[in-house]
Amino acid sequence: MIREMKRDELLKSVREAEYLTQEERQLLQQKRLHELVDYAREHSDYFKTYYQDLPEDYTLNDLPMTSKKQLMPHFEDWVTDKRVSREALEVYFSDLNNIGMPLLEEFSVLTTSGTTGQPLWMVRDSFHGKVHGSMMAVRLMERLGIDPWLDSSRYKMASIIGTGGFHSAVSSFERMKNSSPCPEHFLLCSILDPIPEIVANLNAFEPALITGYPSVMAVLAKEKLEGRLTIEPKAIACSAEQLTEYAYKMMKDAFNCTIANSFCSTEGGEVAFNCTCGNMHLNDDWIIIEPVDSNNQPVTDQTMSAGVLVTNLADYLQPIIRYHVEDSIIIEDGQCPCGSKLPIVRLLGRNGENLSFDIDGGSRTIAPVMLDFLPTKTDGILQYQFVQKSPKLLEMRIVYANGSNKEEVDSQISHYVKQLFKDNQMDAVVFEIVDQPPVQSKGGKIKTVVIDF
Repeated sequence: MIREMKRDELLKSVREAEYLTQEERQLLQQKRLHELVDYAREHSDYFKTYYQDLPEDYTLNDLPMTSKKQLMPHFEDWVTDKRVSREALEVYFSDLNNIGMPLLEEFSVLTTSGTTGQPLWMVRDSFHGKVHGSMMAVRLMERLGIDPWLDSSRYKMASIIGTGGFHSAVSSFERMKNSSPCPEHFLLCSILDPIPEIVANLNAFEPALITGYPSVMAVLAKEKLEGRLTIEPKAIACSAEQLTEYAYKMMKDAFNCTIANSFCSTEGGEVAFNCTCGNMHLNDDWIIIEPVDSNNQPVTDQTMSAGVLVTNLADYLQPIIRYHVEDSIIIEDGQCPCGSKLPIVRLLGRNGENLSFDIDGGSRTIAPVMLDFLPTKTDGILQYQFVQKSPKLLEMRIVYANGSNKEEVDSQISHYVKQLFKDNQMDAVVFEIVDQPPVQSKGGKIKTVVIDF
């Protein structure tokens, strides 16, 4: 069985699959898909019913779609291990000291932010960790030469990420720190910490490796170019957002070091990595990505998708099979000069331009993710959009949740935004909540942070 593969077997498979032909990888996908689906039908009460009418010789297209809205109300029927109960997770999430710690002494746990409702709870077993860890080790860290800087007994690592919850990035950071012989070699900074404070902490800590969101790394690159940040990292590892050419160039100019980029998701795991040519390669031997339009029909004409259907072939505990995620991508034709035969994917999900505001004859910059994190701290926001209207004005458009108190929501989010500006020496920026709905982009998606002037 695939789940019985040892770590050395997985590493060998990951190395070899990168150079298989598309047809060979599709056969590998099909074999892994059937084993996953058959396991789900046997061990998940939800999928046993959901897949009861599947033909005997089913293909990927025979499998119906799934979504968070559909699956989360049936969480205990969805999972394949009955020890993973809603009650056990509620107890686990009630204590922030559990961040990065195993559930039931063997499972890793993470969540999405839950900005638009109940967060997705994701529980993973050791097999999932071995598969996705092997892909990251071979196709990102080893390929880009970052391996030496991961030795926490000799080198320091700093992460600038969203904190205060069980999100993927902070959970991974805490797991690495907890397993290290030198936990003092790890520094965690919140993206909501004032930029001057982050800069001071990094200067004192002098990390060899920095991890975080591309937009925040671009803000720190500006601090480096302007002389306030003085560190000389050996490598920067970005994740969770699109790494734009602008941000990449700014980081290269500022730090002149290796820059790794991982496109990952709570549901799909390590979806794609960048190579030495700068292209993002889809790990389609373990993750099936189907680009779809706004009607969930396949997109095949090299246009940007409105979303994707994700199938995580390593997730047996909480099966993710044709699961809808609102990320926009294009899977490119052709092969990369780096030699990898994995598909090249262009990503336009979870990205945004950094916002620059005029302050006292100069400028100050904040990353979109710093604003995006604030609604997760505020009850009553169903949907939102921040809009920079001028070099000194930021507007916010809000769709309020049913039963919420508009005045209380406005007061709470205004406090957080103004505090963010104050902490980053941007008191002169005007913040207003306007009575307008969020505006869709041409692709039909609502970008949460936009520039409109």
